[in-house]
Amino acid sequence: PDSVDGLPSLHLNIISSGRRMFDDGQVKRSGGKTTLATCVNELADLLEPHLCDTLLPRIKAMTNSSTVEISDVFIRSYGASKSGRGSEVTRYGLSAHYDVTAATTCVIALDDIASSGRN
Repeated sequence: PDSVDGLPSLHLNIISSGRRMFDDGQVKRSGGKTTLATCVNELADLLEPHLCDTLLPRIKAMTNSSTVEISDVFIRSYGASKSGRGSEVTRYGLSAHYDVTAATTCVIALDDIASSGRN
């Protein structure tokens, strides 16, 4: 569930544990068809230059650390969806919290616990 309102977290992982969710082999096997793998990799193609060439070097400089890494990147939706119990849940935003007016949000873990899946 979402940490803010307890409703289901509706998100699509693009990068997990520092790697794309789908490797090139999975995309090539799609035979040119539009699949989840091709869509996720197209999103990764769009995001990676900004993440790796702009954001990551700035974060490394700000933290004076050469070991900072990108671990997880996802896109989250707050619109209508099934709750998993057959009922439809609609939300068009979250209750007021620190990034309620943000167009995008970056979550930065300050330790390596999250990347190990023990968060």
